[in-house]
Amino acid sequence: MPNEIRTTKKATLDNLCLTPVKGISSTLYNTEFLRAMEFIREKDLEKKRSFHAYLDRYEQQASQAAHLKNLVAFQRRNAPSKTMRTCTTTPIACIRSTADDLTPITLKVNEYAYSLSGLNRCKNPMCAMCSRSRAGQRSHRIRQGIEGASDKGLQVLFVTLTIPRQETVKGARQEIARRWQGVSSLFHQWKKSEGQSTYYARALDVTFKKYVPSQRYHLHIHAVVVAPPGVVNASEQIQRRWMSYNHKGCKAREAGQHIEAVKLQSSDVGKVSKYVAKMAGLALEIANGTAKKSKGQSSTLSDLMMDDTSLTRSIYRDYLQGMKRARTMVFSRNWDDLIDDDNDNELTEFEVNIPLDKWAIVSPVWMDLGDKLQFELFTQSVNSQGDPDYHRRQRIIADLQRTLQEAKTTACLQWFIYSDFG
Repeated sequence: MPNEIRTTKKATLDNLCLTPVKGISSTLYNTEFLRAMEFIREKDLEKKRSFHAYLDRYEQQASQAAHLKNLVAFQRRNAPSKTMRTCTTTPIACIRSTADDLTPITLKVNEYAYSLSGLNRCKNPMCAMCSRSRAGQRSHRIRQGIEGASDKGLQVLFVTLTIPRQETVKGARQEIARRWQGVSSLFHQWKKSEGQSTYYARALDVTFKKYVPSQRYHLHIHAVVVAPPGVVNASEQIQRRWMSYNHKGCKAREAGQHIEAVKLQSSDVGKVSKYVAKMAGLALEIANGTAKKSKGQSSTLSDLMMDDTSLTRSIYRDYLQGMKRARTMVFSRNWDDLIDDDNDNELTEFEVNIPLDKWAIVSPVWMDLGDKLQFELFTQSVNSQGDPDYHRRQRIIADLQRTLQEAKTTACLQWFIYSDFG
């Protein structure tokens, strides 16, 4: 019959979908199967190599936790204010021990950093511990803004603006503020001409020349500026406006200014957002170990704190006094207008509660625990497709929570730090 549907013998898979039955070439199946198994095996080996590298860094005192401990020790000895010296030493529940206010101690971990809540805090942006709790959120907020700007077709610029080194922090702050006010007025001009706002996230950075008092403080700005698409030569306009405020006592050089378009790729967005947020404090500099090296004879704030001498202690105290009440990170009021309401783009953060009666044994190693937890959750808990391994993450958190509940001495907590969770 002309409309007859003829059937032929079909090749099928068995009910487990593991082995082909008659009619399928076994050569193709075996090749793809072996290739997939080899890929999975290589991913497992990569995790093992990563774990052993982590242990090596920990044993050699080169981990993030070791770096943070050194900075905290310096701060507790040398900070000019008592609140900075005693920051994160006492549970809030012990300070305000009322039945209605037993604030728990919580270890919080995200991809940028780890921190503690539920302890007394100084909230100083230069604090090695308080800065950690904010830099992750700030970095993610900058990243969200850059991605939103990309979707809206806006110009995104990574801006570095500098002035000559100054003898005093106060003088440098005044000069920076005056010039940025001029740049802000340029943004208002763009709005009038283009009918669209400019957005920015601005951070104040510093390096030091320890041995040259007249050039000791190099304050400068790192910023992400999102400009309307119709603005022509936005980079040159910003630089010219900054340079127009030169005067006899302070002449910025063109070579010291750097403005570049942000390549709107995931890797570039992440790098820029972390770098800008880091400049608002120590957190991401600590989180990256000593990754950021100062140039020439200059020292970063972290470098200064790692070099414990009478000179660095004096410079450190003078700098903190000069930066009192300074806003080290500023977002334009309209920045959040760039951010799309996308739940998938929220910052992923995990929390582990530390029982109040365990704080005495946890306090000496909480940084090590936070470091290891961050490593396990964001470096190791990834499947062969590169997606988060949610089951593994839950298991790691449960293991740490159980360890904290059962630990009777600080030594008991070393099990978690040295464990390979596979």
